[in-house]
Amino acid sequence: MRRALADQRALSGPTAQRQEFKALRSPFPPGLENEGGGTRTAAWHYNEMTREFVASGRIAEAAREAKKASEGPKGEGLRRAEEEG
Repeated sequence: MRRALADQRALSGPTAQRQEFKALRSPFPPGLENEGGGTRTAAWHYNEMTREFVASGRIAEAAREAKKASEGPKGEGLRRAEEEG
């Protein structure tokens, strides 16, 4: 198998080899490479981090911390920021 890949790389040229190497190193699923603005990539990262956070079971703790912050000295600023979006 490795020999077949090496033979294929030898025939494909340096540009194709760089692209293949880059694809192997990419942390993203195929088709989700950075597309300039990064919108799909950013969404993918956000979704992954959200899944990990939910799976961690830390939601109740984060909710308690948010409530404490909203009732504290920064509460008014937090409410204004939330209203503004």
